[in-house]
Amino acid sequence: MKPLFAVVEQAINLPFRQDRDLCKGLVPLAGRVMRLSFTRPAWAFELTFSEERIAVGPLGDHWDVALTGTLAQYIALVRAKPEQTQKVVTGGLRIDGDTECAFAIKRLFGQARIDWEEALAQAIGDIPAHFLFAGLGRARAAVGYAASQFAANAVEFAQEDAQALPRPADVEAFLQETNVLRDDVERLAQRIQRLRSR
Repeated sequence: MKPLFAVVEQAINLPFRQDRDLCKGLVPLAGRVMRLSFTRPAWAFELTFSEERIAVGPLGDHWDVALTGTLAQYIALVRAKPEQTQKVVTGGLRIDGDTECAFAIKRLFGQARIDWEEALAQAIGDIPAHFLFAGLGRARAAVGYAASQFAANAVEFAQEDAQALPRPADVEAFLQETNVLRDDVERLAQRIQRLRSR
């Protein structure tokens, strides 16, 4: 597991070595420990912050904030805009401990552009890292395509075969009929008002 820690540590610290202004963001976090526990895939490690770098290592006895979730939830948290963060947290990612520390670290990583392929290349070589990341990109695209096709097929089945959902044309017709009915009711109410005032 140590080589994997080294790859993660190298990737995380690369932006801070290249950008001294970004590195200043580490100063207020010095001494803080964040525990990251992945449920799928099952893996846990800690990030220990200093003024110069972030150390990645196995679980220790002390942490300031602990996050638990799937890899997809962690990616969603890192990519989330500030106003979307609460949605990610309520979507299943668990935060224990100092939540302000967690959000400060999230903001810091939001400013850093981590090149995972470059870090992996330094550990296993350029060509294997490139092929690995290209394969992951193709797999992600295939999963995205399959998910979109599944969603489209599920909607079509619900609308056409099971008739559990209305078709867009049916919804539009219903809305138009509702508008006509509303207008008729308003005209009737006005006529009743005129008859009463005679």
